[in-house]
Amino acid sequence: MTYETSLRSLTSACSAAGIVFHSRPVSALNDFIRSAFPASLLLQIELVGYPGDCEIPWIVEDLYLYGFGDIESRQAGYRIDVRTRHIVEGWDANRYVIADWSANPVVIGDDGRIAFAFHGMGSWKYQTIADDLPSFFGLLAAWIRYFVINHDGRLFDANSDLHEETIAEVIQITTDLKGVHQNEAVNFLLGMR
Repeated sequence: MTYETSLRSLTSACSAAGIVFHSRPVSALNDFIRSAFPASLLLQIELVGYPGDCEIPWIVEDLYLYGFGDIESRQAGYRIDVRTRHIVEGWDANRYVIADWSANPVVIGDDGRIAFAFHGMGSWKYQTIADDLPSFFGLLAAWIRYFVINHDGRLFDANSDLHEETIAEVIQITTDLKGVHQNEAVNFLLGMR
């Protein structure tokens, strides 16, 4: 899937779900942004734009997809120590936070892969969920259609349990998504450790 196609798919899913979503043109690329995103991806972002400032309903709290202009400042508390302004010990310096939910960071690596990690685990253990940003956007679009549109943002039963059938459905929606790491994507979508 191309970057442009994945962005259109995400835009369409957000629109259908009533999620406020903006894809903005990008013009000013500072050194930080150039280090965070692969050069080939930056060319596509400059041509098509970048989504952001978007809150996507999630299993527990909303996933916040940062605006392109906010990515650098949003490293604080994850990648960057707020007091020292240095990279946090134990943080992979080649990963940059592009989104989060419940204080769990979603990162892009300098290789373009998208991963997430759970906070509070003693160290950052990244799980790769997508080979690249277009695959990640495709995953988000599929999740929005499944969780928000088809299930009205509700997957738990009256006892706050997640049934095996629901997990199987989430596995199924990730099956045909190219560039998505299925097991890790299911963990990501359902907040499973």
